[in-house]
Amino acid sequence: MNILTIDVEDWFHLINPYPSIREFEASWEKHPSRVLLEVEKLLVLFEKHSVKATFFILGWVATHHPDVVRRIAGLGHDLGVHSYWHRPVNSQTPSEFREDLARALDAVESATGVRCNKYRAPGLSMPLNAAEYFHEMRALGVTIDSSYSNYNGSHSTANLRASEPYIIDTPAGAVLELPVVKAPAFGLPLPAPVGGAFRLLPISLISRQIRNNKYYMSYFHPRDFDSNQPVLDGLPLLRRFKSYIGLSRSELKLDVLLRNFDFIDVESAVDIIHRNANCSKMPTE
Repeated sequence: MNILTIDVEDWFHLINPYPSIREFEASWEKHPSRVLLEVEKLLVLFEKHSVKATFFILGWVATHHPDVVRRIAGLGHDLGVHSYWHRPVNSQTPSEFREDLARALDAVESATGVRCNKYRAPGLSMPLNAAEYFHEMRALGVTIDSSYSNYNGSHSTANLRASEPYIIDTPAGAVLELPVVKAPAFGLPLPAPVGGAFRLLPISLISRQIRNNKYYMSYFHPRDFDSNQPVLDGLPLLRRFKSYIGLSRSELKLDVLLRNFDFIDVESAVDIIHRNANCSKMPTE
């Protein structure tokens, strides 16, 4: 089960690159947008390979560039939301999380007429003690989540128990979790080939990772394939390296993967999971 997903953000939507997050967010409208150009490149590639993806839409993008979201939906791709402000969930209270998620859901629905039932936290930042967050999520109609990982990403709080889809029960109903997981190869505990790891690792190793693991949840950003994007000023050296390494080769690498492997969107994966009815239940802490 190879699942293809895109987190739709503009090139400047990095998580907490500067100490003052509100000041950073206030600067977004001053930057030239590249999100339509970046998304269109992916849509053309997906059409070439006759593949559908799930696009987790940032609410801010849906508000400021609704044409981008309508373009994605018009080609029959699956939609989810990716928060409104791109703030890590583990920096929010449950009520702040609910407000942000509700605003994102409304923004995507306003742009497309589609009420999403899928969510991914910015930076896979869902805290482990997340019972209240999942309750708020489910109360807003979200039944499918992809916010956990089983590796220590830069913003992740790493649910080390998660290596395949599972059910999270809440008082408001069940949520199906589709985590991002490690994809070992050659006996090494390598990170999942997503984001910066995808841009850094050689395509032969990524192919082996996917081939050797029965479940692969991809996630990419449109900016991962844009070698002409501006570079944010003042980023620490390590952050700059992780954000911009390998951009010139990434589109070709994705083209190779789509040619050599079958990918499906989240909705299709959920149908398979429900038919097999073999998901374990895992309570939040």
